[in-house]
Amino acid sequence: MVAATSFLDQGQVADLEQAIAEVEKQTSAEIVCAVATESGRYDRAEAIFGILFAVLTLVVVNLVVITRGNGPDKLATVERGGANDSWTTEEMDRLLEQVDSAEFEGVEFTWQMVSLLAGFVVGNLIASYWYPVRRLLTGSAEKEAEVARSAAFVFAQQRVASTRAEGGLLIYLSLYERRAVVLADEGVMQAAGQQFVDDLRDRAVAGLRSKTAAGGMVEAVKTAGVVLSEKMPQDTAAAPDQNELSNRVILIHPRP
Repeated sequence: MVAATSFLDQGQVADLEQAIAEVEKQTSAEIVCAVATESGRYDRAEAIFGILFAVLTLVVVNLVVITRGNGPDKLATVERGGANDSWTTEEMDRLLEQVDSAEFEGVEFTWQMVSLLAGFVVGNLIASYWYPVRRLLTGSAEKEAEVARSAAFVFAQQRVASTRAEGGLLIYLSLYERRAVVLADEGVMQAAGQQFVDDLRDRAVAGLRSKTAAGGMVEAVKTAGVVLSEKMPQDTAAAPDQNELSNRVILIHPRP
């Protein structure tokens, strides 16, 4: 998985920041762009894979010990101590008991627990660093919820809702989940409406899925500028425009 800190090169970051600056010259709105490596910890997926790997480890350890350790040696001992052709029923029963004992004796309880614990830890580490496994075990609804939560956190942390004209707009991109969220303050929502926000989100998502996320975010910013310059133009007669929020692209790694 690509980290947000290396996803955009310096030139792409500069292009995006320049697009934000140009748009904000035409409108009283303030635009913030953020790119996150991932939006959630997804411990549940790691735990599920850890449990599965622990069970697999336990099965393998038992099979190895029984097949290569206890079984053949003890069966060989039984065969070496076998009786002659005139076995009695009592001798046959005793021999069968020995064979049963040789076949089904497994790992001691302590080592069973050690195998489970080691398998669980290793499975958690595999799922933590091998992102396709974690993505496979994470539901779409959970991803949506984590991206929405993280976007709301960034919206509050960056004080997007604190501008004078209530014109804050956040374009949030999460790489691991391949999702985008656009959040707008009350002034933007009243002026441009929900469809405007949805269109910006769709542009950002399309850029991400076509592997041109930087270009998709620039297009989303420029599209926002076209609409907001009409719906929320600068009122320079009342007061000089101020850049209330930084134009710097926020890169978040590993998660907000």
